[in-house]
Amino acid sequence: MSKHNGALWLRGLTSLSDQVAESLSKHKGGEICLDGLSKLSDAAAESLGQYKGTLDLNNLKSLSDAAAMGLAKHEYRREELDLGNGHSIPSIIWSLGLSVINSLKASEGHIALCERLIQSQSAWFSHLNILSDEAAEVLARCEELVFEHGPDKLSDKGAQSLARKRPKLGPPLTRRKGGRINLDQLPASAAQILRDAGHG
Repeated sequence: MSKHNGALWLRGLTSLSDQVAESLSKHKGGEICLDGLSKLSDAAAESLGQYKGTLDLNNLKSLSDAAAMGLAKHEYRREELDLGNGHSIPSIIWSLGLSVINSLKASEGHIALCERLIQSQSAWFSHLNILSDEAAEVLARCEELVFEHGPDKLSDKGAQSLARKRPKLGPPLTRRKGGRINLDQLPASAAQILRDAGHG
């Protein structure tokens, strides 16, 4: 598989051995979709973190601190193709998709992963349950930040960090600078802090 030219879509794969992960990390096709995986070992995450290309892990629900640190090493890269007259289009984008991750903790690995995720200036979480104060502070620096559902557990301090985001109006994927936070499942005090800042 590592010798396949072009994107690898392995959506039916529900488990990944450390050996296969190491092989996939050498793939030259620019993109690997592994959105059938709901868990990943520390060693597999370390290998995939070395992958040079877009890495789609949009069914991965939880990560150990070591696995998060491994994926945090994934390189973000964006290059533009100049079309002339001041116009350009993206020609190379190496992104990291983790949209259904359910917790971002205060651990070193999780904070490093947050730092990696905001490099693209766009982060979307569909079912985040737990967001630590430290992770919220990092994510608040992201240009476009969307929480479709949750986070269910967010302290007032974390809410104050997110409240600094300029609100984004409209559906979750509207392309506007700022942030969108669904307040329905937040603790009342955290939700009020965000409402006062114009969110929700």
